Amino acid sequence: MILPIRWSNSAIPFLARHVYQSFEYVHAFVAQMTNADFAKLEPKFGPEANAGDIIYIIVTDDHEHLGQSVAYARVNGIVPPWTAAAMKAKADKQQKKQQ
Repeated sequence: MILPIRWSNSAIPFLARHVYQSFEYVHAFVAQMTNADFAKLEPKFGPEANAGDIIYIIVTDDHEHLGQSVAYARVNGIVPPWTAAAMKAKADKQQKKQQ
Protein backbone atom coordinates (compact mmCIF):
# COMPACT_ATOMS: atom_id res chain seq x y z
CA MET A 1 0.00 0.00 0.00
CA ILE A 2 1.30 3.45 -0.92
CA LEU A 3 0.63 6.13 1.64
CA PRO A 4 0.46 9.79 0.61
CA ILE A 5 3.26 12.01 1.82
CA ARG A 6 2.10 14.81 4.06
CA TRP A 7 4.34 17.86 3.74
CA SER A 8 4.34 20.59 6.31
CA ASN A 9 3.80 24.10 4.99
CA SER A 10 7.35 25.01 5.99
CA ALA A 11 8.87 22.10 4.02
CA ILE A 12 7.30 23.03 0.68
CA PRO A 13 9.24 26.29 0.07
CA PHE A 14 12.45 24.56 1.19
CA LEU A 15 11.94 21.68 -1.24
CA ALA A 16 10.83 23.96 -4.08
CA ARG A 17 13.92 26.14 -3.63
CA HIS A 18 16.25 23.13 -3.74
CA VAL A 19 14.55 21.61 -6.77
CA TYR A 20 14.82 24.96 -8.57
CA GLN A 21 18.51 25.28 -7.59
CA SER A 22 19.26 21.78 -8.88
CA PHE A 23 17.69 22.59 -12.26
CA GLU A 24 19.61 25.87 -12.42
CA TYR A 25 22.88 24.09 -11.61
CA VAL A 26 22.44 21.54 -14.41
CA HIS A 27 21.37 24.18 -16.93
CA ALA A 28 24.34 26.43 -16.08
CA PHE A 29 26.73 23.47 -16.33
CA VAL A 30 25.39 22.46 -19.76
CA ALA A 31 25.48 26.06 -21.02
CA GLN A 32 29.24 26.24 -20.47
CA MET A 33 29.98 22.93 -22.24
CA THR A 34 31.88 22.98 -25.53
CA ASN A 35 31.34 20.66 -28.49
CA ALA A 36 34.40 18.71 -27.33
CA ASP A 37 32.80 18.32 -23.88
CA PHE A 38 29.66 16.88 -25.45
CA ALA A 39 31.73 14.40 -27.48
CA LYS A 40 33.77 13.18 -24.49
CA LEU A 41 33.29 9.45 -23.96
CA GLU A 42 31.66 8.39 -20.70
CA PRO A 43 32.43 4.65 -20.38
CA LYS A 44 30.43 4.28 -17.15
CA PHE A 45 27.29 4.65 -19.27
CA GLY A 46 28.30 2.26 -22.04
CA PRO A 47 31.17 1.72 -24.47
CA GLU A 48 29.85 4.25 -27.02
CA ALA A 49 28.18 6.71 -24.62
CA ASN A 50 29.31 10.32 -24.58
CA ALA A 51 28.48 13.34 -22.46
CA GLY A 52 25.96 14.52 -25.06
CA ASP A 53 24.01 11.28 -24.58
CA ILE A 54 23.87 11.90 -20.84
CA ILE A 55 22.68 15.49 -21.35
CA TYR A 56 19.94 14.17 -23.64
CA ILE A 57 18.78 11.84 -20.85
CA ILE A 58 18.83 14.74 -18.36
CA VAL A 59 16.78 16.97 -20.69
CA THR A 60 14.12 14.32 -21.26
CA ASP A 61 13.99 13.62 -17.52
CA ASP A 62 13.66 17.37 -16.81
CA HIS A 63 10.62 17.51 -19.08
CA GLU A 64 9.05 14.52 -17.37
CA HIS A 65 9.39 16.21 -13.97
CA LEU A 66 8.07 19.49 -15.36
CA GLY A 67 5.01 17.69 -16.71
CA GLN A 68 4.41 16.03 -13.36
CA SER A 69 4.76 19.37 -11.58
CA VAL A 70 2.30 21.06 -13.94
CA ALA A 71 -0.25 18.27 -13.53
CA TYR A 72 0.09 18.40 -9.74
CA ALA A 73 -0.25 22.19 -9.72
CA ARG A 74 -3.35 22.16 -11.93
CA VAL A 75 -5.01 19.47 -9.83
CA ASN A 76 -4.49 21.78 -6.86
CA GLY A 77 -5.92 24.82 -8.66
CA ILE A 78 -2.59 26.48 -9.46
CA VAL A 79 -2.20 27.95 -12.94
CA PRO A 80 1.34 27.62 -14.34
CA PRO A 81 3.02 31.01 -14.96
CA TRP A 82 3.22 30.62 -18.76
CA THR A 83 -0.47 29.71 -18.92
CA ALA A 84 -1.35 32.73 -16.75
CA ALA A 85 0.69 34.97 -19.06
CA ALA A 86 -1.03 33.56 -22.16
CA MET A 87 -4.45 33.99 -20.56
CA LYS A 88 -3.63 37.61 -19.66
CA ALA A 89 -2.38 38.36 -23.19
CA LYS A 90 -5.56 36.88 -24.66
CA ALA A 91 -7.76 38.89 -22.29
CA ASP A 92 -5.80 42.08 -23.09
CA LYS A 93 -6.21 41.44 -26.81
CA GLN A 94 -9.96 40.91 -26.44
CA GLN A 95 -10.24 44.06 -24.33
CA LYS A 96 -8.47 46.09 -27.05
CA LYS A 97 -10.89 44.74 -29.67
CA GLN A 98 -13.86 45.89 -27.58
CA GLN A 99 -12.53 49.43 -27.28
